[in-house]
Amino acid sequence: SLQNALPGKWTIDWGGMKWDTMLGSDGSYSAVFGKLKFVGSWTADNQGRFRITESARPDDPASWITYCVIIRSAEHPMRGCIESTKVEVQLTRK
Repeated sequence: SLQNALPGKWTIDWGGMKWDTMLGSDGSYSAVFGKLKFVGSWTADNQGRFRITESARPDDPASWITYCVIIRSAEHPMRGCIESTKVEVQLTRK
């Protein structure tokens, strides 16, 4: 399942921006791009939806954003797009 395949270290390319990302088996999430660091959580379902809820300012309740990535290909590297914006996303195992 996607939920079992995702835990670990990844480079996630969000429309050309490559983030060093850690997906914990407990649902924890962290992503770093230069000096930016986001933390949060992630889930995946059996329909290929990979959701991330993240914030660079976790103490600010208004700063949290949730993205849903539709995974089109579970082969390595995984490919998909953000459901709302159709921005291309690629996950490469580190």
